[in-house]
Amino acid sequence: MLQLTPLKETESFQEALHEDRVEMLTKQIRHKFRFAESTIERLTSRLRLLTMPDRANYDLLDFK
Repeated sequence: MLQLTPLKETESFQEALHEDRVEMLTKQIRHKFRFAESTIERLTSRLRLLTMPDRANYDLLDFK
């Protein structure tokens, strides 16, 4: 029997969500802290490398 997986549970959706969050955090950090662009690029690279358990902690990174 064919069973459909909810979109939110698919790996491609999770990856797209992760990339959106990385972009959002990068924008917030760039605006709030005004780091040099090289620092922003290194930070963005490290955010992209976060594993799924680490991603659960995005809420800890609220820079508002």
